[in-house]
Amino acid sequence: MSTERPELTSNIGILWSERTRRANAEEAIRAGAVYTFEDAWGQEKSWLKGQYAYLAPSTVSACLNRFNLKHSFIGDEGLADRLAEVSLLFLPSAHSLTRAAIEAISSWLERDDTFLCVSGPTNLPPELLGLKSLELGQTKGYTAWQWRSGSPFGDPARWEEWYISSFKGFTACIAEPAADAVVLADLLEVGGDLSGPETAPRQRIGAGMVRTEKSLFVANALFEYMGGVWQAHLNAEEVRRWFNPFNWAETLLYQLRGVLWACGQDRWWDTRLRTFGSYDGVMNIRHDPDKSLDMTMLRYQGEHLIPATHTLLDANISPEATTTEMDQEWVREISKYPFIEIGLHNDAIQETPPKWMMGANLARHVIESEKNLGVRLYTGGRHGGYSVYPEMIDAMDYLYQNVPHFLGLGTFHFHLMAEYGDRTPDPEKGDMVVTYQTLTSPTIASPGFWFPFHGVVSTTEECRQLRGWDMTHEYDPPPEVIDKVYERPNSRDQDPDTALADGVYQLQYHPLFTVDPSYNNGRGTFDWMCYGIRRAERINLWQATQRAIYQRLQDYEDIQFRVSDGGRTIQAYNPTGRTIEDLMVETSVLLGAPEQEGPDALGAGAVADEIELTQEVEYSSLRLEGGGGSESETCYLAHIVRNRFFTLPRMTPGASCTIRLESGGLQHPFVAQANSKSMRFVDVSFAPGSGELTVRAYVIRYNGLVVQGYAPGDRVHVEVDGVERQPLESEDGRLLLYLQGPENDFAESTIVLRKL
Repeated sequence: MSTERPELTSNIGILWSERTRRANAEEAIRAGAVYTFEDAWGQEKSWLKGQYAYLAPSTVSACLNRFNLKHSFIGDEGLADRLAEVSLLFLPSAHSLTRAAIEAISSWLERDDTFLCVSGPTNLPPELLGLKSLELGQTKGYTAWQWRSGSPFGDPARWEEWYISSFKGFTACIAEPAADAVVLADLLEVGGDLSGPETAPRQRIGAGMVRTEKSLFVANALFEYMGGVWQAHLNAEEVRRWFNPFNWAETLLYQLRGVLWACGQDRWWDTRLRTFGSYDGVMNIRHDPDKSLDMTMLRYQGEHLIPATHTLLDANISPEATTTEMDQEWVREISKYPFIEIGLHNDAIQETPPKWMMGANLARHVIESEKNLGVRLYTGGRHGGYSVYPEMIDAMDYLYQNVPHFLGLGTFHFHLMAEYGDRTPDPEKGDMVVTYQTLTSPTIASPGFWFPFHGVVSTTEECRQLRGWDMTHEYDPPPEVIDKVYERPNSRDQDPDTALADGVYQLQYHPLFTVDPSYNNGRGTFDWMCYGIRRAERINLWQATQRAIYQRLQDYEDIQFRVSDGGRTIQAYNPTGRTIEDLMVETSVLLGAPEQEGPDALGAGAVADEIELTQEVEYSSLRLEGGGGSESETCYLAHIVRNRFFTLPRMTPGASCTIRLESGGLQHPFVAQANSKSMRFVDVSFAPGSGELTVRAYVIRYNGLVVQGYAPGDRVHVEVDGVERQPLESEDGRLLLYLQGPENDFAESTIVLRKL
């Protein structure tokens, strides 16, 4: 480990064009697409409506996070220098680039290792994108991709003929391809009768997706559309549920990924910093104990080590649904299990429009509720479906700037929306202001995207991401809805292999309905929650609190990470003031050693029969370079799961590391077992100089630790937390030792093993 401060630019870049932002603001003012209100600081703020908000770069970032692809934002000033370390560049809706920026991109494309993905309005030259002609045109209806028969999604038995992929009235590129380019999809305009896809008139307006050897061109503003719906900036309820309502945005993202892979960009998936390690996604159980003191679900979670999030109301703010005594009882019971989170059920009901979702009130809510509940709050989840846009984004911004430890909320699912200053009461909604309402059947998860993301502040003066996170969820879901959430196939034929992996799935259950006979044939929702937990375990989902999810994402986003030498050299740097740990890397290079067979299940300590070897496979070791590069300072990373995932070392503030994947390198003992809900590994390394394997792990309750890579008959010295144990002998090349952690909290344990 080193404390040098390297400048690590990611291999993948997203262009965030300040010139485009300014041009959007100027055009929005001319078009009257600006809403002015008093912000949380008491200042006048002019919000950009519709396509002028420039949400696209942030949306691309969220999608790349979902793909576990580290990336950097790049400004358009001094672009030539900024592109030097970038090999894959995304240009979403960047339509006002300078001549110098265009020339920089053109020169960059001449390199052998570069690829350009352009989406939405652009002022790049047509010939740079494989086009014969390109002009911008504003559509009246929605725009859609109609896949051609030779494209990866052109099989009508597997895929719909067309998919809505941008919002109505948005500017699109009216383009025709050059002779040597490949058109994958045509661009349709969809309008008229929108009661369903079968009634909607469609007409072709140009090429929708064009591929060349060096570029992929997407003619419409895909990312501006998706990001707009995610943060309730756009109302797409009339078309959102046409195809795959649970995952409509993921379907578009899956198709874009498939096209990128067909363009040879699948190489970026070979070596990735993994947000959630060797898990295939995350499940969070959230509880909103409105009007209830039923602790059944909480006690089940405490007994079975389920790290749920219980978002509590504050009786001083939401007196209609709780009392101070109820609040105190919940805090007292949840606090018995430190691995379970107490969050805030932030109010969105009081007054019309909801006062606690506006101005400085949201931050005041968090600060006052911390005092009233007597706990530090890190995340929240909205109480009630009422929303007010864009004031709620402004209120979030104020919260994140003034409560620095607060990580994120749970806001974007369903909305009873008062937007852009609408203050007209709707008697049918109890005199609440409701400009429009998102639909709750078959799903409340309107984003169609199962992963946390940042909201965006977009005004005439600035465009930037919120610091905090947000995500969608389902509430009180029965098993059939849980299956839809977990499975989410994107193809028409429901092929499970077409689902996007690495999602984050929040299932919210009200304790009030635990034994409510109106649910589950008179049995209540407790069985439904248990089903969601058991299914998550079977499909290898990390079960985590909302706080742990948001913190992990922040660590992932903050750490600098770069891959070189065809995936054989990996660099990481922690530029923050906090320690970052628990991050894993996935590589296509085989690591460690062949998986060792454990004892025969029939007993007697027998090992499995010798496996017939088909061919010799070479495995790589993970050399961690020390600050001076000397042999005494060099060690090898030694937490290797399934021969392709490994844990980065714990990175203190300012620390950096370089990892070399050495083919046929040093063979040494290592830990191959995956993290679990009762033990997770944060730093495992082998020092060849001393012959010591050091394992640092967080442990709760009773656990077995398996270490492999020894020879049969090896005797090994064992030390646990500074206390020597009886030496162990390896019978089959593996060692098994047992660790006892606290009953209801994690404690760090250090295990040192040395061959005698």
